[in-house]
Amino acid sequence: MNQFKHFFSKRYFAYFGVLFIIWYPISIILYSAYNATHDQVIYLGLNMFYPMIAFIFSFLYFRKGTIDWNERFFVAIGWVAMTEILATLLVEPMYGLHWTTMMNWQAIVSLWIPIVAILSAGLLQKIIANK
Repeated sequence: MNQFKHFFSKRYFAYFGVLFIIWYPISIILYSAYNATHDQVIYLGLNMFYPMIAFIFSFLYFRKGTIDWNERFFVAIGWVAMTEILATLLVEPMYGLHWTTMMNWQAIVSLWIPIVAILSAGLLQKIIANK
C-alpha cells in the first residue's frame, strides 16, 4: 500500500498537470498552424513536441525521490496513458472530431516514443545523480 501512496503522490499529479496544461494548448496551436499552412516543419514540430516536453518534465520529476525502474515505468506509462485519455476526452469539444480519431491502433502504437523519452530522462537523471 505504501508503494501506491509513493507512486500516486501529489507531486506525481502536479507534474503531470503542469505538463498537460502546457502541452495541450501548444499542440492545438501547432495543429491549427499545420492545417492552415501544411508546412512540414510545423508537422515535425507537432510530432516532436510531446516527447520533448515529456522528457523535460520527467527529467525534473526524477530529480527527487527514488530513481528505479519501477518508478520510471510507472511514470512513463501513467503519464502517457493519462495524456491520451484526456486528449481523447477533449478531441470532440476542441476539434469536433469523434473520439475514435484519437483512440485507434495507429495512435496507440505511436505512444512508444514519449514512453522512451520519459524512460530516457529517468536514466539520464540517474547517471547524473551517480556522478
